Amino acid sequence: MAITTTERTAQHECRIVTEHRGATCLVRVKGQLDWATGAGLRDQLRDSCSEPSVIIDLTDMTSLDSVGTGILLAAVARADHRAQRLALVTDDPATLEVLLCTGLGLVVPIVATSDDAVRLLGRPAGPDGPADGGEEPRS
Repeated sequence: MAITTTERTAQHECRIVTEHRGATCLVRVKGQLDWATGAGLRDQLRDSCSEPSVIIDLTDMTSLDSVGTGILLAAVARADHRAQRLALVTDDPATLEVLLCTGLGLVVPIVATSDDAVRLLGRPAGPDGPADGGEEPRS
């Protein structure tokens, strides 16, 4: 079952769809992730994602500001504190550039599809691969 929340103001809209799939919490961000809408994502990640693996899919995100980036950085810290594995998903070059410039690509894997993230987080960490469980983050 998916949980959908929508943050909306006169000029900003962000829809957050959270799906619980076994050991994975998949959070899809659709629309603008910014100062006006970021609280919805922050709350979903904090309150609804207790699974060992968390995927934040930004494929349908249309814009990202510094507040949205800060929420993603906080999600990384929260996942680390909870001993969760986290991956970000985007195939948008502009979004990828922002994520890499902020250093997120150094601390969390960024992949092109949700399926890639599921495969990546499903791999055990160990001596045969990177600590993030598989592929190197995109750059």
